[in-house]
Amino acid sequence: MSLSSIRSIATSSLSAAQYQMSVTSSNVANADTEGYTRKTATQAAVVTSGVGTGVTITAVTSSVDKYRRERARRG
Repeated sequence: MSLSSIRSIATSSLSAAQYQMSVTSSNVANADTEGYTRKTATQAAVVTSGVGTGVTITAVTSSVDKYRRERARRG
């Protein structure tokens, strides 16, 4: 494995970690905001010819707390 391949793997890993920290930061900052839904970033390995070549963010999903939704509905 070449040095540029290793650097590419490290860069993609750091970028994915940075994005996930950004999503987490947004969740913390908006925890008390009415109507805000928690977001989760999903990551997956990037594989080329059977060899791991990095990581990528595949999706960002929103999660609704069922308890809070039901409580808000009741008033």
